[in-house]
Amino acid sequence: MLLEGVSVDTKGFVDAKLRDLGSERRRLQNRCEALVSAPYDPIDADAVLRGGLVSLRDLPRLLESGASKTARSS
Repeated sequence: MLLEGVSVDTKGFVDAKLRDLGSERRRLQNRCEALVSAPYDPIDADAVLRGGLVSLRDLPRLLESGASKTARSS
């Protein structure tokens, strides 16, 4: 046995860690099963990029609008 020469405290620590690892393993297996059964909706990266570029085109107007509101409140 690997833990024959260790103290009672060390055995307790190792036992607790092994229990924690077992719980974590079960939690991860459940999560993996949930992910496998979840519906998959692929992301359209081109649409995300196009949407971001459209938003960036509007950025100067938004910045100007925010700057004028800040100037008015000062």
